[in-house]
Amino acid sequence: MVSHYEALGVPTSATGRDIREAWLSAARQHHPDRHMEAPPDVQADHARRMQVVNEAFRVLSDPSMRRYYDLELALGAPAEPAARPVEPVVTPSPGDPDPLSESPISFRPGPVRRWWTLAPAWCLALAFGAFCGGVLFGSTQLWAFAVFCGVFGLAGFAVVQFMVMAGAGRHR
Repeated sequence: MVSHYEALGVPTSATGRDIREAWLSAARQHHPDRHMEAPPDVQADHARRMQVVNEAFRVLSDPSMRRYYDLELALGAPAEPAARPVEPVVTPSPGDPDPLSESPISFRPGPVRRWWTLAPAWCLALAFGAFCGGVLFGSTQLWAFAVFCGVFGLAGFAVVQFMVMAGAGRHR
């Protein structure tokens, strides 16, 4: 089986830039679109070579996967894709940067609930209580208060959604 370095035609000491240039050159040479007029067996051969070149670039362009692959080569382990875990387990050297500090994903806590996001629910609860009190005591003022709180609570649910969306846009 051909090693990834041999597939790209680069030495094991190649830099990331050398690997990328070799991949681009091989991709231009073996891309299936360049061989559409060729016989089917030639097309299949170039498609297979393109897959090998792409796999080599995928492994060698990722520093952690490249270290794992180099270790496999040094130990004489099979370099078949099925023999490698999806996420290689590599013990970082003391000089290696922390991979989590280089993550493009920012880990921020979620939005803090403000009191006003719960105000519509409290208004509806108050409206229910006022309605029950109005029925129990026969008070039209409590019924009017219940209607006011109910309308305010239902309208509040719509308004709060817009306020939350507007606030979320400012925190990005």
